[in-house]
Amino acid sequence: MNMTCQNDLFSSEKRFSFSLVSKAWCEQIWAEHKYWVMMRCYQKYKQISQAFRDQVKTSRETGERDWSIFAEQLLHEFQKMRKLPIDSGNACNALSHAFGHLRGKLTEQESGSWHVLLQRNWEEAHRILFLLTMEYGDDYLSRSRLFSPEAPSSHTWIRFRGKDFFIAKDLGQWKILEPWEVWERVGVYQVNLLTKYRLLANLGGIVHPLAQYDQYINRD
Repeated sequence: MNMTCQNDLFSSEKRFSFSLVSKAWCEQIWAEHKYWVMMRCYQKYKQISQAFRDQVKTSRETGERDWSIFAEQLLHEFQKMRKLPIDSGNACNALSHAFGHLRGKLTEQESGSWHVLLQRNWEEAHRILFLLTMEYGDDYLSRSRLFSPEAPSSHTWIRFRGKDFFIAKDLGQWKILEPWEVWERVGVYQVNLLTKYRLLANLGGIVHPLAQYDQYINRD
């Protein structure tokens, strides 16, 4: 597949392009979208998982660290999947897999009650899973797109060379922002902007701070 990638520079002093951080972006964005994809189509989840393994293998064999084309393909798949309806079978499967992150943190009664609820009302089980994730502080699960379904697919934070960067594709261009640049854009405490810039998880108006939120609050 022939794709072009326009790169947006994020520093006037150190001129890095998206190609340099594309591998880190792919790894993070797939980690966030795994259960979101599984909820919509388990077959598509398996296909993307295999494509990711193939990409890792190719990268190791060739030494190529520019994942820009694969990044475009991932984003294209996510955008297509936003149009897919969610059926109860896929939803229950994805939520059950996600619940595994909380094993060992819940009592048998809590776990059993949640699984009973899942079979009766997956949408309510989805909401309760978010509340449990908030309570027990699982950072990996907190960042899952299960709990921020309206956030733009490309938007995420990565750790690169010991620093945090926010990456987003906007109007056909990849934008790579340092924290202070995000703070300037968010400005006031608006939930929709905090969600967009991946500072809050937001499921139906229930919000939960993500990893960079404390930096945002304490930036002064």
